[in-house]
Amino acid sequence: LLLQSATTLSVTRHDHRTLLPYINVTTVVGGGNHSSGLWFGSANGVFYRDFDDDAVWPWRVLTSSRYLPTTNPPPHHDVAVTALVEVGVAAVGSGASLKATTTTNISAVVLVATARGMALLVKERRTLSQKAALLDALPIYYYADKLVSNQPLQKFGDVSTVVPGPSDNHGLWNGMALSAQCLRFVNSGRRDDVARVALDTIFDGQMLLFSVTGVVGLPARTVWYGSAPPPTTSSLPWYNSTTTKNLWWKGDTSSDEIVGHVFALITMLVTGCGTSEQTSLAKTRLNDLVGYIVSNNLRLLDAPGNETTWGRWDPYSLNERPDFGDNRGLNSLEISSFLAAAYSATANVTYLDVLERLVDEHGYALNVVNAKIEEIDDVNFSDDNLLYLSYLSYCMAPRGHALGDDVLAASLRRSARAVARRERANLWNVVHAVCAVRVLGERDDLHVEAALDDMLFAQRSWPLELVQWPYSLVQRRDLDVDPLAAGQTTRVPPYDEITYLHLNGNPFSIGPGGNGKDVYDATAFTLGYHLARWAGLLK
Repeated sequence: LLLQSATTLSVTRHDHRTLLPYINVTTVVGGGNHSSGLWFGSANGVFYRDFDDDAVWPWRVLTSSRYLPTTNPPPHHDVAVTALVEVGVAAVGSGASLKATTTTNISAVVLVATARGMALLVKERRTLSQKAALLDALPIYYYADKLVSNQPLQKFGDVSTVVPGPSDNHGLWNGMALSAQCLRFVNSGRRDDVARVALDTIFDGQMLLFSVTGVVGLPARTVWYGSAPPPTTSSLPWYNSTTTKNLWWKGDTSSDEIVGHVFALITMLVTGCGTSEQTSLAKTRLNDLVGYIVSNNLRLLDAPGNETTWGRWDPYSLNERPDFGDNRGLNSLEISSFLAAAYSATANVTYLDVLERLVDEHGYALNVVNAKIEEIDDVNFSDDNLLYLSYLSYCMAPRGHALGDDVLAASLRRSARAVARRERANLWNVVHAVCAVRVLGERDDLHVEAALDDMLFAQRSWPLELVQWPYSLVQRRDLDVDPLAAGQTTRVPPYDEITYLHLNGNPFSIGPGGNGKDVYDATAFTLGYHLARWAGLLK
């Protein structure tokens, strides 16, 4: 593709080496002013050249059902552009229907025609706080009126057809949503009534997961209301609640749930976002949970006293069992964060004694340095979520830093190289910066500024609606396939060009992915944003 400057008449060549995403161009519009960009229609959808000095990516790609009308599933020809027309900004009126702040913030409006219909694409500049306000205002799709996770849709892309259901990881997703609302409320000066209501609702859900089991310190994966458990093909057990009639709870609770609970509870205690009653209950539940694990030799036991599959943090399981070796580093970090958080909340020296024994006698500090598995064939993106939430729980605790500065810094550096920097991730980079600033004093070797740059890349390119739209990067010419990881790119494109709405996904996947039949809450964006605001990393 050859582009000629209207002012200097110089000609520049663009191809995959300059990140040109497609070459099968069908039409071109724009170029009338610097801020509107140059827009291209192609057999693969729409893309435009972003000339803004602070553009997150030089060529932006708008090809999925997020931007263009498609069927389900969308065949390739669905997004082929047949016509492309640049519309004057004045034609959109006040911009209210487009969620624009004012029309002065809109730099381009383009009408697109495809075989399946028409779409109006609006390029608008907004601040991060304005973007966060839009995402905070999106509905939360509760299950059982108080539990948060992604939910299925009966109709393709139609959020009015959501059918709430249980999730095996409600303790994790609900805990993350609780933390996001907690930070949002505190950042508002405790004046955001909507955040307060959401915080109260989600906190009740978090407490329900504890109370339903009838075992002090043991949370359920999720719950089910009815006279019998739900029909399921899962091997995970359902138990009849001994505390509430016609309520069932799912067992074999995993480490994912425990990480989510500890993170949510220590966040509430450190920020003081809860009422006095909530604060007291959060402290009690954190003490119950970690105390239950400690009393069972650092294992999580199910209601009948059976060992759970993934709730193992004891030295034998982590250091000696070959079949559990993959969990050695991560689970060592997890239990360190649990104990540090519990000690910080309760001042019970038993928790600090156990942590120091694990470090001094069982090599958990060295394990924590290697918390992230870097072998390309053994990457687990769900574990990355647990990794960074555990870092944050540890760093949020003002006491109990038994690992030492050098161990924590070495672990953070290694994980940043393998995860946060590669993914240019929102929350991961915020956590890295929070630990560096809050615990380690902004050491030069932790490259906080680089982490914040990557955080901004993710926050600025995050989508504004949260349906899991189908997408594919297969024909993108600006992304290289990783020769060591099948079906993955070597770098992550802007997040609004892929479907990555939960923090356990693979942002490198070339797809095809997404189905248009699930909707998510906004926590994957709002948790990182509000945490950065709370920590003073964003003004």
